Amino acid sequence: MHVSKEQSKENPRQQAVVIIHDWIQTHNFPDRTLNTVTSGHAFVMEIVLGIVRYHRTLSWIIGQMLAKTPRTELVAVLEVGLYQILFMDNAEDYASIHETVELVKSTGSPQEVCFVNALLRRAQREKEEIKRSIKQQPIGIQYSYPDLLTRRWKDQFGERNMRLLCEWNNRPAETVLRINRRRTNLSDFQTLLSASNITAQPHPFMPRECLILSRGLNVRNIPGYEEGMFYVQNPATTVAVKLLDVQSGQTILDACAAPGGKMCVMAERLQNQGQLIALDLYEDRLAFLRNNVKRLRLENVRVQQADATGQKDDFIKKLNLQFDRILLDVPCTNTGVIRRRPDVRWRFSLKRMQGLMGIQKALLNHTSTFLKSGGKLVYSTCSLESEENEEFIQGWLNEHPELRFAKAKKIFPPRTSTDGAYAVLLEKK
Repeated sequence: MHVSKEQSKENPRQQAVVIIHDWIQTHNFPDRTLNTVTSGHAFVMEIVLGIVRYHRTLSWIIGQMLAKTPRTELVAVLEVGLYQILFMDNAEDYASIHETVELVKSTGSPQEVCFVNALLRRAQREKEEIKRSIKQQPIGIQYSYPDLLTRRWKDQFGERNMRLLCEWNNRPAETVLRINRRRTNLSDFQTLLSASNITAQPHPFMPRECLILSRGLNVRNIPGYEEGMFYVQNPATTVAVKLLDVQSGQTILDACAAPGGKMCVMAERLQNQGQLIALDLYEDRLAFLRNNVKRLRLENVRVQQADATGQKDDFIKKLNLQFDRILLDVPCTNTGVIRRRPDVRWRFSLKRMQGLMGIQKALLNHTSTFLKSGGKLVYSTCSLESEENEEFIQGWLNEHPELRFAKAKKIFPPRTSTDGAYAVLLEKK
């Protein structure tokens, strides 16, 4: 059986099979592959992210039903079918089975067609029994997580909170819009949405600035998109900016700016006075930053490709500036955003975390030297791991007495209905 990308273009389920097959083989980020989907994007995204989310559980189910694991291309087909039957409330079993089997008919052997048909029909018959059996399995299979993460979270948060976190992360993520208050206000924007019969509810964490969008809508089709009235942004990202306390007229460094949510909030708070230097290491991420600066009509923002560790070409030093405020939103393990990026759970490892901590230290060592006396620096992550957060900062401050701890905030997603985040405010003496 072979499913080509050309064959999959017009069939949403076939597109999902191609993406899942690619992910199993290469571990490429599925969210990037999803950008290439041309038909039934919302449906394909639900299936793909759902399968990535429940991959360990689905693998366990296949292992219980088969004596031998089939090759990856057939595994991708089975996971697409099983996910619809067992985890999707808005998919009819008959249609899910029929359409999935049809995928195999077009490219597979008669034996493979019979095999997939029989297994999916068995899953349909035994659906409730399978679900009961899943609940009796160890935590990692129940919630589909690597044991390393569930053990760590149990040690850090306790078993009850660990389960709450696993459950929270396994729910499909909402799209949240933050209002650009330089362009509109919440009341006027809600009126604009209502006129187009679009439902949006205030987010409980930031009800005056953020709205939860109803599902299935393309953000680019929302009224006010071209006019820069809003930005897609989780409310947790604003915590670091609030700690930083940006004031109009200041000189700001955003050292790791992409994807740009925090940059946008800081630029708004400058009120067209002062300047904001936004850096990122990767050129492809800068295009996204520049587009949002233009769309949101942000002024006094300079976007530049640069390595903020200073190890390559020390762009920050060439600026010959001392900054009133520095935001250092460092690369991290991303364990606070697993709800939106389910593949993160499968990429977590202690070795990877140690490597990231080396980058975090290099970034903090270098950027802190450009902070004015009395200036403020916020170090932030979207990680829940204490080694990247509290423990890291304590160890760093022991080596850098010129800065002092002011305050910190850590966000636990099930309590705030947001992403997880950590932010600490440091002040230069």
